[in-house]
Amino acid sequence: MTDQPRPDSGSPTPEELREQVGRTRDELGQTIEALAAKADVKAQAKEKAAAVKEQAVEKTAEVTHQIRATAEQAAHLVKEKTPPRSWTGPPTPRPRSAGPRPVPGSWRRT
Repeated sequence: MTDQPRPDSGSPTPEELREQVGRTRDELGQTIEALAAKADVKAQAKEKAAAVKEQAVEKTAEVTHQIRATAEQAAHLVKEKTPPRSWTGPPTPRPRSAGPRPVPGSWRRT
């Protein structure tokens, strides 16, 4: 018996069998990894939590932008609708109260 293939035979050669076994092992390894990933509930929960967090961050940024735009529009409308103030200068200072005023003639020098 030799390891040489027989051309008239329909059976695979040892080299072809080795290649087929190698491919089958690779496929089996990939299948096992996929099944293990499906069975890892903790990892799936972490992935889902990360996806939800990312969506929340995106939605927050979108809503923040909308609120700022609306606030700017409202400020602009208020400015347009408010009549202008006339400038009369700075306010006049009011005298401070220093208590009761002395009665004239009640001051004495000693």
